[in-house]
Amino acid sequence: MGKRPVTIIICLLLFHFLAWGTAQEGDILILDGEEWKLLYTPLEELDSRSYVSLQKAFKWEGRSTGNYRGYVAYWSISDGMLYLEKVVMYDEQYLPKDCDYSVILKTLSRYDNNGRICAEWLSGEMIAGRGNIIRYHHMGFDRDYEEEIVVSVTQGAASLSQIYHNQGVFSSNEGRMRLVPYLKKFPSDSYGLDKGHYRFEAKYSTALHKWTVTLLKPSDLAEKDTLEKDLAKYLNDSPEEFGDYIRGEWIHPSFVFSIVK
Repeated sequence: MGKRPVTIIICLLLFHFLAWGTAQEGDILILDGEEWKLLYTPLEELDSRSYVSLQKAFKWEGRSTGNYRGYVAYWSISDGMLYLEKVVMYDEQYLPKDCDYSVILKTLSRYDNNGRICAEWLSGEMIAGRGNIIRYHHMGFDRDYEEEIVVSVTQGAASLSQIYHNQGVFSSNEGRMRLVPYLKKFPSDSYGLDKGHYRFEAKYSTALHKWTVTLLKPSDLAEKDTLEKDLAKYLNDSPEEFGDYIRGEWIHPSFVFSIVK
């Protein structure tokens, strides 16, 4: 193999890594005339032959680390079925352009339902959101919006959950910033700790409604069990509330923090 093919392969692998390691632009779901951000890409679930045919037909070349697909698909639900309304692609200058729907119909003719593409290949759950982002992680579709709805799909048949009104209390970073001053008041002097860094991980159990603490370093501390238990009790007595209220449930972050002697 020559140098050029090796270079191309390395570049493709690097692009794939960067794309999935970056927040992605989602598709659009139209409900009652309003656009919701769909945190899913139904076309990516097509069988490989159909998907490659679409790629060849439209040459989706305007890719970016924020949209590895090179397009945004628009969807709607009609008579209980999920339909593809249009696909907007990006050229090499990343300018938007509507894909010719007649070509999509021809390419995906097995899913043609009276001149519309019905997502009969799709089964699973999708999240759609609108409003401000209240929880964000810079990777893929790992984020939540103020309002979200769950779309359940079974071979194209779609049903909607209630609208969830999410609340962002504190992100992991914000929570850690509020937690550290509280932890500094922990009476660590009473444990006779040697000088150095003592590194802990604190996790909140939604099922148990309490914090657990694990000493990461040093792991062989003689008073490890007692210190972990007392730190957990100290956190459980904290007046602070941490986490996000997402789709009817509290999502609590975990923290890694240090005590320096």
